[in-house]
Amino acid sequence: MQPLSEKQLDKIFADALRDSEEFRAWVLSRTKFGNRDAEVVIIRSDHPWSRSRLTGRDSETDILLVLRDRLTAEAFALHFENKRANGSFTPLQPETYQERARQWLGLPKFGAYTDFECVLIAPRAFHSANHDKAEIFDRYIAYEDIAKILPGFGSSLT
Repeated sequence: MQPLSEKQLDKIFADALRDSEEFRAWVLSRTKFGNRDAEVVIIRSDHPWSRSRLTGRDSETDILLVLRDRLTAEAFALHFENKRANGSFTPLQPETYQERARQWLGLPKFGAYTDFECVLIAPRAFHSANHDKAEIFDRYIAYEDIAKILPGFGSSLT
C-alpha cells in the first residue's frame, strides 16, 4: 500500500472522529478529557488558521475537534498536529499551537470552547527525532497505535 499524504491522513482521522464514537472515545482516553461523555460540535480538517501574535505569521491547526460534554454542556477542544516520519516542525510551530488554542477560547466561530489540549499525532520515529519540540504538545498519539484502528496510518510510517 502506498503511503498516504498528511492531508489524506488528516481526513481519515477527522472522519473517524466524526463517525465513530468508539474511535472518538479511544482518542479522548489519551487526553485529560478521557472521562467525558461528549458529542461533536465542530470537526475540521481543512486547516483552520489565524495570525500568530508570537511570530506575526499565519499558522494552522491540522485538525480541530470541539466537543460538548453531555452532562455539563461545557465545550472543549483538541487541536491536532499531524506529522509524517520525514516531516519537521517549522520554527515555533509547537509553541504557536498553544497560542492559537488560547486565542480561540470562547470564540463562537470555533465552538466557544472553554478548555483545550494540543495533541501531536506522528510516528514514533518522528517523536523520537524531535523529542524536545514534541514535548511542547500536551499529548502525543503514535501512528503505530492509530494504525491498529485506522490501517492507513500503518502505510505511512516512513
